[in-house]
Amino acid sequence: MKRMFIMLPIALLLPGLLLLSTALADEGVMASDEMSQGWTLEDVGLKTPESVFHDAEMDVYFVSNLGGPQPLEKDNNGFISKLNPDGTVARLKWVAGGENDVTLNAPKGMGKGGDELYVTDIDVLRVFDINTGAHKMDIPLPGATFANDVSVGKGIIYVTDTGANGAGAIYTVSFEGSERTMVVEELVRDGNLHNPNGIYEDHDVLYMVPYGGSEVFQVMMDGTYKTISIAPTGSLDGLVKLKDGRLAFTSWEGNCIYAMTMDGAMRKIYTDLESPADIGYDRGRNLILVPQFMKDRVVALPVK
Repeated sequence: MKRMFIMLPIALLLPGLLLLSTALADEGVMASDEMSQGWTLEDVGLKTPESVFHDAEMDVYFVSNLGGPQPLEKDNNGFISKLNPDGTVARLKWVAGGENDVTLNAPKGMGKGGDELYVTDIDVLRVFDINTGAHKMDIPLPGATFANDVSVGKGIIYVTDTGANGAGAIYTVSFEGSERTMVVEELVRDGNLHNPNGIYEDHDVLYMVPYGGSEVFQVMMDGTYKTISIAPTGSLDGLVKLKDGRLAFTSWEGNCIYAMTMDGAMRKIYTDLESPADIGYDRGRNLILVPQFMKDRVVALPVK
């Protein structure tokens, strides 16, 4: 495990063969059939939305926008939108690259710790005040080329690097000591993880789905891992845990959302979803929040 100590102030798509499986899957429900029970937000200025994060305490949805279809371009045109739970825009550019001394190139996955919003951006983890949007710090991720998703555990931030130029990795980010020395570590870097993408931490166990494959991985805190299931289609993205205990994740190849029980059984719960990226989850309303990357829209779908 590689440890990187960083003193900080307090403050697209990958190619590759996709694995297919014989896992059982239902046909699912067409997304368009369920719109009346959720909502669709489009034609409001979203630009290549990649991730949705629900802050249950504030009861708002944050949406990261790349600002264009290039996920690795350092063009400083990314922004974060703030939505109301009814699917209306509270503020289109709550945080924006090039405004208020903010650098934001291609923001993707988001997570919350205390009053901080963590946002991946190619090779750094950017930190903003979740109440005001003020930029607090940037945390470099040495070796990262496609920082993607975030999950926040107890005192540890987990970040996937999908690896535009290599195998990809999972990082841990934590503070140590009263001076808040930042410790960045590579938990695991392995080509057999097939370009890590969506990640979810649950009681010191990580669940991860890769963009370059179709497996669902369980990753332990010592960096060891195993496959616990295989989806029928690949190019997997956002990963959330539903309140009924299932894991839900998207597949770009399948244009769908899968839900999987912890014994590995899975089925499609929604189909007909073009470019479904890093989903969020509103636990109170039991809604899956889907950013449709190439359609510049976000849809909220009731869990099935």
